[in-house]
Amino acid sequence: MRGTNPAGSAGRVDANLVIGPWVHDDQPGWTAKDADLHLDLIGAAQGFVRHSTAVDYDAAVGNRRLVEEIAAHPRLLPAFVLGPLESGEHGPVESLPGQLADCGVRAVWIYPRRHGWSLVGPEAASLLELLEGLEQSVWVDLAETEWSEVAVTAKTHPGLRLVVAGIGYRMLRPAMATLTQCPGVSVDTSYLASGGGLELLVQRLGASRVVAGSGAPVGAFCSSVGCSTML
Repeated sequence: MRGTNPAGSAGRVDANLVIGPWVHDDQPGWTAKDADLHLDLIGAAQGFVRHSTAVDYDAAVGNRRLVEEIAAHPRLLPAFVLGPLESGEHGPVESLPGQLADCGVRAVWIYPRRHGWSLVGPEAASLLELLEGLEQSVWVDLAETEWSEVAVTAKTHPGLRLVVAGIGYRMLRPAMATLTQCPGVSVDTSYLASGGGLELLVQRLGASRVVAGSGAPVGAFCSSVGCSTML
């Protein structure tokens, strides 16, 4: 699941969308209908969507709400939020792959700092080992980790398809080092704000290492529209 077409569909994909209320942001939360309208606005065929409840409250509760709220919107594909498996919040470990498949999950998001764990801690091992054997890409915002942890994770679990979102300004030095050394790591366009950053990434690594995602409605998605057109 790389580049502008991570779902394998014939059209453009926005791989980074959120529905539900954002209690710490001035931007009103989106409904599934709002996300559908956004896809129309940018000319996208599909969107990968997670629920804000899974981010800010409870992952399992938010994942269930997500499935319910997008059921009538076939262009919206579920992205679940997961965390360490030993806590039991996602049910028996052995049943999780089947659960993800039954729900049609197309991506997994992790929030180490917000949810109180470490990407390189022992609590991450079983989750990352499980995800390494699945088809879903694994998304993490840079605010939740740092490039050194991304590099360690990618090298320890080379089968993971990691996508780093929210990379922001002045990121090219650590980003290029990690991306060059770790072919399983990509970045998204939601906050690809370094001047000339997109051009450099595509020139050095190829367009497949840049995933078109807007971060909407929290992120400003104008650059993502341009990127998804270019790539």
